Amino acid sequence: MAKVSVTGAQNAFDRFGPIRRDEAPDISPWRCNLTALSQAHNLYFVAYSKDIYVYVPQFPGQHLLAKPVLTFTSQPSSPGLKGHIDQRRPHSINNLIVQNLGTEEVIAVVRDDGDVDAFLVRHIVHAIDRRAEPDSTIGVAGDDIRPFFQSNVEISAWGLAIHTEARILAVSSNAHEVRVFKFGLLRADEDVAISGEDEELSDSEDEVRERKTDVTLHVLNGEANIPHIAFCNTGNDPEARWLLTTDISGVCRVMDLDALQAVQAFRFGRSFAAQYTGGFDHLNAGWAIMFLDRRSFQPEESIHTALGLQEDHTLAGYKRSDAIWDLSKTIQHLPESYEPFVERRTKKQNLDSRLDTGSSEQQTTEVSVELDTNDPTSSDVNDDSDSDGGVPVDIEIELPEADQDGSQDMDSEVSEHYHEPTSIEDITQEQLDYEDNQSLSPISLNYDDHLDPPSPILVDDAEDPDDEGTEDTISPNSLYNGTSIHSYAPRFTSQQTPLCDGLPCPILHASVRNIYLLQPPAHLKPNSEDNSFALTPPLLGFANPLRQSIQRDFEFLRLFDRLNMHAYIPELGIVVLASQKGRAIVLALTKFVSTKSSASRSSERSVYCMRVTAILPFSSQEEKWRPFVPLHGLAVAPVQGRGREEGRWRLMMLYQDHSILSYELRRERYEGGQGGGVESVVV
Repeated sequence: MAKVSVTGAQNAFDRFGPIRRDEAPDISPWRCNLTALSQAHNLYFVAYSKDIYVYVPQFPGQHLLAKPVLTFTSQPSSPGLKGHIDQRRPHSINNLIVQNLGTEEVIAVVRDDGDVDAFLVRHIVHAIDRRAEPDSTIGVAGDDIRPFFQSNVEISAWGLAIHTEARILAVSSNAHEVRVFKFGLLRADEDVAISGEDEELSDSEDEVRERKTDVTLHVLNGEANIPHIAFCNTGNDPEARWLLTTDISGVCRVMDLDALQAVQAFRFGRSFAAQYTGGFDHLNAGWAIMFLDRRSFQPEESIHTALGLQEDHTLAGYKRSDAIWDLSKTIQHLPESYEPFVERRTKKQNLDSRLDTGSSEQQTTEVSVELDTNDPTSSDVNDDSDSDGGVPVDIEIELPEADQDGSQDMDSEVSEHYHEPTSIEDITQEQLDYEDNQSLSPISLNYDDHLDPPSPILVDDAEDPDDEGTEDTISPNSLYNGTSIHSYAPRFTSQQTPLCDGLPCPILHASVRNIYLLQPPAHLKPNSEDNSFALTPPLLGFANPLRQSIQRDFEFLRLFDRLNMHAYIPELGIVVLASQKGRAIVLALTKFVSTKSSASRSSERSVYCMRVTAILPFSSQEEKWRPFVPLHGLAVAPVQGRGREEGRWRLMMLYQDHSILSYELRRERYEGGQGGGVESVVV
């Protein structure tokens, strides 16, 4: 098993010092995941508008220096390309991933102008090494870094997936299609562009680069925009026949790339007949979908440990034959979560909570239930000055004054300037201008030496006026006598082809707020009555696990309420899903053997499960560290050095005020049956 430990925290002042907002890197809002860590090198990639910044995280706190070691981008593939979200910055990056393409690690991005770029990480490493030479005068701008692959899909691109073994890259776009790029296999003497020893790009390499893409495929995907797509990289689909997609109308599709068509579809929530054709489903829009490797699921001896239940918990109404297991209320057993999101910091508290960004002796602080004495900053506090000799700064956020009735006017400001976007692409220039003018960063906060923040007025997710009211629906067959997951049972089309032709991989899906785990497609059984497919139990789900009351002054964060950032660590059996609103859930993948006995025989099969083990940031961190801004990106990688061998991974959460919260996930024996506190399992 593994523990979640807090290893570091930096705010914008820690990173940059007293600089102006316009001196910090340029943030593009309303995108998907914009950060990634190399799995082979100690490099952290951040997309700022059209540029990619490369940092070297410092062990153990994973702190970043003010300046990157390298920045690079690409020139647009054609002149005059237009963006969809922001016409002023059409080449801005919408999504970024780092993954192996064959044996080469690559960083791939999709952009608002429809460009798709892929860069070799080894070229980036070489460029950094050249700049680190003692006599080097080369600046950080990486004009020598060029994509080894570039194409354009003609409209804003969002979903991005790589199949490692088959060497295929797929991109989804607002054309409601998926474009698939199959990279051709080169002869051994021509394999320069992908795995050659020469780092400089010669003319002959350019020639090779032009002919290494053998096939480009177009596959239509309904009538809605597609935020996320996924290949099966578990080894069960080495030829990359299957591709999963999920769109903003709530429909998930199985693409058969051999047949170049969708062969099955399913959705959560409304039936297919009731769906909006190409419209945005504000509750069920899909934001993440992925195949999970069966080997990631760690066996547990009981249902309690598999699902994260306390031993004395009564499983009211539970039957192993039930089609849906609602795990929503297991969140309530977690300490250090579900605290209201409230600004409680004073100038003294904020100063006391700052980490020593210059100390090489800083210790990793393990988070346990007794967090009052285990604050990650406690060992490096300096009340009087910065650890690096700088001038201390008193920081206190000035909140809007309350009216006589106790209400505050931020909500009216939001309603005046914003309408809630109906999709990630439905953003007006007025909204962009409004976001650009907000004081979302500590760099531009107003400070007051006399006033404490007023008492906050909280707005809970349950007060969402657009909510269908299904979150309190009661079902007698629920694991906990019902929460809203029972209102979102998956519905499959009547096509006779089963999901992925029986691949043995469970499928994870995340919508705006909910999380679902489907048993392997091989468990789907045909229904002879209507030629559809019935779900073999159980479907597991969490309904709005990141729900949190938010101070009304910062209610605009609800505009970013979507589970559009995620990380999967097969070695540890971990999935991390984050809402752009600012929180993440750490899930452990588990399984137990279900036995079914009858008078004639007894049968067994593995039931694939998930258990929530932590909500990040912890509530104590939110009081002192979590900024009131959207999340910019989520990234995971082995800890520097022998991290992968020792089962130690790092998790970095970057916010759009440039603040960073860092954690360590490491293997450790789970003692089971204690309800899964923050100090217990992540595996």
